[in-house]
Amino acid sequence: MAIVVGQTTVTGSSAPFVSVPPGVNTLIVSNTSGATVYIGPGTVTATNGFAIPNGAPPVSIPGFNASKPTQLSVIGTSGNISWILSTAA
Repeated sequence: MAIVVGQTTVTGSSAPFVSVPPGVNTLIVSNTSGATVYIGPGTVTATNGFAIPNGAPPVSIPGFNASKPTQLSVIGTSGNISWILSTAA
């Protein structure tokens, strides 16, 4: 098992924030930016991203055996988001 933590500055442009490996894993994202952020694979917008409101409980995103690797991106107005990635390997 490996655990990786990080913090990313959110801007008004879609930017990569974590590379999720294939297989079993759990990604937990906490939004403390002061505004809603949107996350997703590839180029993210407020229209196609998964919304995480400021101050919401941390969001847990599971990966399964057949999950493929992906680069997640984030967009918002300003501030930071924190993340924890736990992998089975």
